Amino acid sequence: MNSAADAQVIAVLEGMMRGVDGEWLDKAGRFRPVAEVPIGELMTHPDLGERLGETVRELPGIEFGVYYRLFAARILGGRVFALAQWTHTIRFRVGSGAVALGGREGFASDAEFGAEWIKGNAWNPEITTAAWQRILGDLAGRAPAFTAALP
Repeated sequence: MNSAADAQVIAVLEGMMRGVDGEWLDKAGRFRPVAEVPIGELMTHPDLGERLGETVRELPGIEFGVYYRLFAARILGGRVFALAQWTHTIRFRVGSGAVALGGREGFASDAEFGAEWIKGNAWNPEITTAAWQRILGDLAGRAPAFTAALP
């Protein structure tokens, strides 16, 4: 994630690392497999990571891990397209068209991360778990293609 399209995301992620410097900051900025990251390094609940992992697990050509102390999914060796933060916030990089779709499902544009990002609660108590997982899966399925097409 080093292009102009990623600058805003990286700035936000590095801003979350206030007080972390040197080797710890370098470590946080590397995308790492979940198994290599001790729970004490995370800024998110493991259950949320499990939800994101389940959502992206079947997508071809992606990696699931930890990036800037958040659970993340990225195109194999490339850009991040999904993030899980704190106890319930899940984000997908889906573009403005899918942002509008998500708004109907309880997601909203995420101005902090950028216009192409959408965020919402990983657990929606207003619909069945199966229906919600399908919605998350649809958003996750759209995100890699959109993200790969960014300049």
